[in-house]
Amino acid sequence: MGALASFLVSVFGSAFGFLATYFGKKVAIGTAVGVTLLAVTTAFYLAIKLLVVGLVSQVSNQWFLMAFYAIWPSNAELCISACVAADVAAFLYRHQLMTIRAVATAT
Repeated sequence: MGALASFLVSVFGSAFGFLATYFGKKVAIGTAVGVTLLAVTTAFYLAIKLLVVGLVSQVSNQWFLMAFYAIWPSNAELCISACVAADVAAFLYRHQLMTIRAVATAT
């Protein structure tokens, strides 16, 4: 009876270890992609924001500033960053699909 119990513990332990490793890799890759996407979006948002602030700081004429802010909406940086983040996410998704397709056709 002890041999059967140790055999079952070994089999279920191996299966659990395999599943934990498999799903752990998936979670790690998903987390890395999410953090990368967040970092790219934040960096791009800050770059656009700093470019606008640098441009506006050099203009001394209030009429030009008023015209600039009439054309440039207050949430433009956020909208542009969201568009770029969506493009990056779509690229990563397509790249992952191509990788899966290449691995599937290689075997």
